Amino acid sequence: MERIVCLLIFIIFNVVAQDEFIFWAELSNKNFILHHQNETISMAMTKSKNKTLEYACEITYVQNDFKEKMYDDFGVIAEEKMTKLDKFNFLNIHKNDLIDCFFNSKIDVKDFVKSEQTYVQSETYVRILPLRFVVEFHDNSAFIYYLK
Repeated sequence: MERIVCLLIFIIFNVVAQDEFIFWAELSNKNFILHHQNETISMAMTKSKNKTLEYACEITYVQNDFKEKMYDDFGVIAEEKMTKLDKFNFLNIHKNDLIDCFFNSKIDVKDFVKSEQTYVQSETYVRILPLRFVVEFHDNSAFIYYLK
């Protein structure tokens, strides 16, 4: 019985939050050398209310982005044929492009400098705070929009 309830909740959440995703990232460097980099994309489990869309960027397609089944009879990408998992996989392939898209969003920066006589050590931590976004697929590229 519990499995059925969990399955129903999972299905309802996937239908309700069809296109929304969440992105956040962490970067750190020591002595100006990249030490740690982590970008994370997850599917939203709830739908945003009273959202407004703000353009973030455009990601152009590469040849191997989609399978043949994603196209309609005219050779145009059919977003209605794409599942949420297909969109999620596309976004994971283009994580580096998403960092460039969201680098102007809310960022938390911490910088530490330690110095002893002639020895100086620097550490910088940058976090892109979690934000919601949607993706729209068009003929040659995908448009990314912030949810505000």
